[in-house]
Amino acid sequence: MSNELETQQLDTRATPQHLKPPIYEYRKIPGVTTLIVILAWYVVFSYKKMLSSEHWHAFRMLLPLDLEIYLDGGKRVLNHTPLYDGDINVEHGLPFTYPPFSGWVFSWLARANYDAVAVIWYALTAFSMLAIILMVFHTYHFELSIGSVTVAGLLTLATMTLEPVHSNMYFGQINIFLMFLVCLDFLLPEGKRLPGIGTGLAAGLKLTPALFGVIFLFQRRWWAAAGSFLTFVVTVVIGNMTVVDGASYWTGTFKDSTRIGDHTHPAAQSLKSVLVRVYDQDSTVVWAMLVGLILAVMCVVLWGCVQRDLAALSVAVVGIVACVISPFSWTHHYVWLALFIVSVMVHLLYVLDRVFDYKGVVDVVLGQGFALVSLVIGFVLSVPFVASSFFISPTYSVLVHDNPARGHWFMWTAVVYVVAVFVVVCWQWAWGRILMWRQNRKQYIQCFHEVV
Repeated sequence: MSNELETQQLDTRATPQHLKPPIYEYRKIPGVTTLIVILAWYVVFSYKKMLSSEHWHAFRMLLPLDLEIYLDGGKRVLNHTPLYDGDINVEHGLPFTYPPFSGWVFSWLARANYDAVAVIWYALTAFSMLAIILMVFHTYHFELSIGSVTVAGLLTLATMTLEPVHSNMYFGQINIFLMFLVCLDFLLPEGKRLPGIGTGLAAGLKLTPALFGVIFLFQRRWWAAAGSFLTFVVTVVIGNMTVVDGASYWTGTFKDSTRIGDHTHPAAQSLKSVLVRVYDQDSTVVWAMLVGLILAVMCVVLWGCVQRDLAALSVAVVGIVACVISPFSWTHHYVWLALFIVSVMVHLLYVLDRVFDYKGVVDVVLGQGFALVSLVIGFVLSVPFVASSFFISPTYSVLVHDNPARGHWFMWTAVVYVVAVFVVVCWQWAWGRILMWRQNRKQYIQCFHEVV
């Protein structure tokens, strides 16, 4: 009797894993028709509105400003001149802020025609976003088909209406490429994931992705953690060997957040910037305490996500937290919000499809309903971050330069999303313990009566 009881207890303990996707079972995305129709309507409507608006948008830029700075920095590396001495763009007073390795990478692009590089940059940015969304689909074992690719393509265009993604296109930023590199370590199928190389390269190009090494530790992928660290070390060596003042970056330049921007700017959306600008609080102790609290919440979320094999959501949460706790973050750094929103939508589709697993016409009808629910949730989550070039939304307050104190909605909403996942994880853990207690209590009572 005791052996049977222990077996039942082990099975009960395993029940929180019930949401793990089956290893070899690939399913069609439910409600493809509804997803395509509504997303297509949204894309046509929003892009028509953007193109007819007076706001500046990505499609009006021939050579984005930040991309121009990257290429000019690459030219300095080619000419063996200091990369961190003065401003790269004198007109706007903008220096080169990334690690030396990025300067070496951009030196290869600087050999080509700038306008050609800009076109390729736009195309690769869109392709990277598409690839990321397809990887999210794969983590939930949704099959690759014409329907799923179409949905992913429309979602890619839809994410463009979010302020972080649109700003990346508008400025010619690098953040979506970094997200793509990180996802290669976590969202590809087992056996095909990069062993930390993507995260190491991303950290070498821009320091904040180094935080993703925490996910390797929670997943117990020790070799991947070591691989990411070694890859990062290699990028440091390459950067110091190819950039004449590369060593100066590590001895002091990278600690100077004022080189990146001014905390009083409304689009500065790190915790540090919001504390300084909105709450007039420049205390390092207060900032460090809040950072510690946010990291603790992140660790609980990671534990819950890893237990349920929610890789995409894990990456999205860490990406958001990295932006929040960074000494300085612009709105365009928060591209991880797009991954978060897509992950929630796909996860919801997956859960509903498995809970209400019917056959025939009923399954088709329910699938369309699941798709509609997923789209509504995605739209609600997106509203605070819609770019003003498309629609006037709460995000517009972030971009109002005449009233900097208003620019705090963006970051706090991102924090709320992370906290919401934290609450769900805690609730699931508590509910699982309650169910285990009830089951065990019932089993012990039954065992007692049988003995008596």
